[in-house]
Amino acid sequence: MADPHIHIFGDKAYLYSTRDKSPHSTDFEMPGWDVWRSSDLVHWDHLTAISPQQTYIGKQAANATRRRTGDEFVRFAYSGVLACFAADVIARNGVYAFFFSNGDTNMGVMTASSPSLSDAVDAIGRPLVSTEALPTVPPGVTVTDRTHGAYDPTLLLDEDGVAYVCFGLQRPADHGAGKPSSYLLARLSTSLTELAETPRPVEFLPHPHTGKLFPGADKSTLHKRQGTYYLSSGAHYATSKSVYGPYTYRGDTVGRHPSQSFGLTGQAHGRFFEWRGQWFHVYCLFVENNAAEKVSSRKSFFRESWITYTHYGRDGEMVDDWKFLALHGKTGVGRYDASWPKIEAEWYTGATACEKVQADAHHSGVLPPSSFAVRLLGASSSLLFSNVENLPHSATLTLAMRGIASGGTIRVHRLLTLTLTLIQP
Repeated sequence: MADPHIHIFGDKAYLYSTRDKSPHSTDFEMPGWDVWRSSDLVHWDHLTAISPQQTYIGKQAANATRRRTGDEFVRFAYSGVLACFAADVIARNGVYAFFFSNGDTNMGVMTASSPSLSDAVDAIGRPLVSTEALPTVPPGVTVTDRTHGAYDPTLLLDEDGVAYVCFGLQRPADHGAGKPSSYLLARLSTSLTELAETPRPVEFLPHPHTGKLFPGADKSTLHKRQGTYYLSSGAHYATSKSVYGPYTYRGDTVGRHPSQSFGLTGQAHGRFFEWRGQWFHVYCLFVENNAAEKVSSRKSFFRESWITYTHYGRDGEMVDDWKFLALHGKTGVGRYDASWPKIEAEWYTGATACEKVQADAHHSGVLPPSSFAVRLLGASSSLLFSNVENLPHSATLTLAMRGIASGGTIRVHRLLTLTLTLIQP
């Protein structure tokens, strides 16, 4: 699966993804979309497969894909090969709207009555936005045959009930300082199937300390946390106090760790989401092609999806948990092994009356710089670590805690025989 987007509906995680046809494809060949559901991010059930034949794309669609050559995007028309690019979902008033890409040519919308999208139908029978639709083109921009139309949408439902769509509009001159924005953003109508305004170019401001410009020209993703809007492209992100921007480049979620690369970004085409008090980043990576014949010099056009924990620093910075990925990435989030030397507190899958905190000078000698810990806020604070494997019949659980008042009670559920050792650094 590729281009993963996870949304939480009814305390279940729903994954909406595309899929690559074959590890031996010589370019993006994506025949459809899929819907998956999980109650723990570990076990997934496949619910629905959506075919482009259910939409205006149909059997006769002129499908396109793109390949990077130097600093330009070159369009390749494929005969008979469908390019079902990234999609996203938004829900309001019992309507689930599925926005999908017809390659990089145009973008449509289906509606359904449930998050499984099992009864999804094409809502308007034509593209919602396309290259030729003048509202998608900012003033002064000339559409040419090398312009990539509206594609790879991301959706946001704000606290006031207003819905927004942000999408890509690539042009040959989209890179570098002073060049037009690669992203457009518009408010959606209450039906979720029409634009309520002319799309606006998204403006980016340089990093306030380094002066670096937002490097993303790949699929965008929008989310909001504590009054701040985050617009990300792969691992790169920018923030704003207004959904329309301008967005200030903040850096990437990789930090000092090496990024697993894709195009212009690391950790491609995904989404940040919150569930049960924890933030996560789901994204896709190319799978190395181990066949004798390589379909490209580095990677095959075949991807898989990964999830890691995401933490927020004191100033709202985003940090993906690369320590977890390095140690247990192939195990996956939400799974724990009792044989591990340590399970970090911030890797929980559920929490009540807790908050994650970033280490600072106050924690000197107790926590490594820039690390994270969990603060218990009350007598009823709880952390959940589900799906613990290889538990012995008797075990010693060592908790490293700081500043715990005497007389408290620690309850650990579902361990057979337990000895608690409390360490106060």
